Amino acid sequence: MNKKVFVPIKILEFVRGNNDKGFALTELTIALAIFAIGMLAVATMQTTAIQGNTLSSGLTQAVVTYNQDTVERLLALGFNDSDLDAGPHSPQTLDRYATSWNVDLDEPYDGAKTITVTTRWRDQSGSHDVTMSIIKDSRLD
Repeated sequence: MNKKVFVPIKILEFVRGNNDKGFALTELTIALAIFAIGMLAVATMQTTAIQGNTLSSGLTQAVVTYNQDTVERLLALGFNDSDLDAGPHSPQTLDRYATSWNVDLDEPYDGAKTITVTTRWRDQSGSHDVTMSIIKDSRLD
């Protein structure tokens, strides 16, 4: 005896897989792959930002703490002080920074000294240096 069973259309669509309201595994996999690539890009940007901050910190410390301090100390000395003799002066090392200076006589005019102060340091991104030049006039001593 063959009886016909009435099954609502909604149930047949669910059983047959015609339900378009969900996600297929392929769609989910593609979405996760795109998300993963985006997260890798964000991680790369974060690493670059951290390296930039490290370099910026080193530069600030070299300029403000070491170069500027040396310039101010040399400007406070008398014009004929031995630290202001012509030629290069040995580096003074503090922490990872080495500060040295060179004195040129009668530059840019007679009775003046051009003092060039250089601070060098090394970090994970390589070697760096900052240079400042000042003029000390004998008439202002």
